[in-house]
Amino acid sequence: MRPSKVYKGQDRQPFTRRKYIKKGVDKKLMKMVMGDSAKQDFPIHVKLIAQESINISEHSLESVRTNINRRLLAEVGKGEPEHYRFEVVPYPHHYARAHGLVGVMKGERFCKGMRLSFGKVERRMARVKKGQVIFIISLEDKNHIQVARELLRIARCKLPKISQKYRVEIDQ
Repeated sequence: MRPSKVYKGQDRQPFTRRKYIKKGVDKKLMKMVMGDSAKQDFPIHVKLIAQESINISEHSLESVRTNINRRLLAEVGKGEPEHYRFEVVPYPHHYARAHGLVGVMKGERFCKGMRLSFGKVERRMARVKKGQVIFIISLEDKNHIQVARELLRIARCKLPKISQKYRVEIDQ
């Protein structure tokens, strides 16, 4: 799998049509809302907001989701998920393609190089725009704000390093 810096730009139209994709990519991100998904009126919201337009892979979103949900359940929920709500906002709808080149000796004889280099689907990406919310942690208790801020700091480390410009915002 190629690094995320290969897919950093949003200069082209997103490739979203499943009709033209012959080999499908497995869905990695299973749940978008964790914790108490039925309750909507939590008083405190801690958000991670992107300050640049960027593509985030589905693998990164799933890694952050599992890590934060596990820690929220242990530290805030105390084993029960009714004290918090964690939401992944962007949906990975963009299919990233990669053109595989042959890396063997005399590979240029049977490889067309970059001619007709449409590429095969390699992964799914979420296109996040400047100012868009990426994650929302909703809490009941003010004492857990520092825990949520620390978890979103850890989440920033798991997101693409191309742009480390993310900010944490607290709504009370």
